[in-house]
Order: sequence, then C-alpha cells, then structure tokens
Amino acid sequence: MPAYAAPIEVIQAALHRIGEEEITGLDEDSSAARIAASNYEGIVGAVFARHAWTFAKRTLNLTYQSEVDLGPWRHAYVWPAEVVNIRYVTRGGYRLRSGDYGVEGSKVLTRCKSDLQIVATIRANEGDWPPDVAEAVVVRLQALFLESLCDKPQDARLLKRDAEQQFRDAIIRDKRQEPGLQVDTAPLAETWRGARSSRRALRG
Repeated sequence: MPAYAAPIEVIQAALHRIGEEEITGLDEDSSAARIAASNYEGIVGAVFARHAWTFAKRTLNLTYQSEVDLGPWRHAYVWPAEVVNIRYVTRGGYRLRSGDYGVEGSKVLTRCKSDLQIVATIRANEGDWPPDVAEAVVVRLQALFLESLCDKPQDARLLKRDAEQQFRDAIIRDKRQEPGLQVDTAPLAETWRGARSSRRALRG
C-alpha cells in the first residue's frame, strides 16, 4: 500500500510530526492551510523536475496544434499538462534523433506531420510515490512548517538538510532500478561503423 494517497495526507503527516493541528483541506481558513496551499505543488514539482524517476515515466501521445514557420520546423505539437519534462520523442515506436525535432516552451516542433509520442516524466500522484520519496517530501514540509508556523529557522534548516539527503538517497535507489536503454539510433556509433566499412572496402 502507498504511504499516502493524496496531498492532504502528506501535509497532515508533516503537521502531526511537529505537533501542529491537522487541516481538513487546503481551502481551510488557517495559517497552516494557506502555507500548504502556497507551497505544496512548488515543492512537489521541484522533486519531479530534478530527476527522471522510473515510477513517473510515461509514454504519452502528442496533440497536433498547428502549422508553424520557425526555422526548419513546420508543425507544432503540445503535450499533456501532467508532463514535467520530456525524455525523448518517438514515431511508430522508434526514438527520434534530437535533430529531427525541437522543443520550444510547451511545444514539440517537427519538419513533417505525423503521429508522435513522448517518453516523459510526469507529476505522479501521491499514491504512486515510493516510500523514500514520500518520506523526503514529508520532511521537507516539516521544515517549511517549522519555519513558517513555529518560528524555528534553525530546526527548519536541519530538516531541510535531512530532506535533501533523503532525496539524494532516493535518486540513487531509483537509478539502480532503471534498466539499460535500447538505443535505436546512435549517430556516433553509426559514423564509426561507416568509416570502418569504408576502410575495409578500400583495402579490399
């Protein structure tokens, strides 16, 4: 079972640990609710932006937006709102080379119009977080509440440091779970193989 199923459960855990009263929702008229509402998604977003978490990896369809005239690019696509960052773009199940597309803002730009997908990191729901990631977020929120509600900046700094170390440990654990990637195109390797084949042909 996941440690937490929703944002309010993560926030309540952090408040409980510092001895503050729990809140019933982010729209509650209390200092804790206002602080949580202003900071929670920013903290969580930073967690997903800093590492390509395996549990937050998804293959998603791009939506065609319009024709464009931007350098070599003629077509623009947009990606779903839950995407934090793009790992790479695919067409027909094959990974495109970086020179076959461009990324500008929230758009993917291409020369030719076709059905495209992205492999991306998304903002995963709390119920999908591994325990170590969930724990690190709770500790980071503890630091936030200690500083903002309890006026204990020194204790908050120590907890921020602890949370940062927990995030680093979680990233190391997550990297060990990432399987080796099957690279469909490797320009440097192809160049090397081509040059090697040419030398053989000349010797023959």
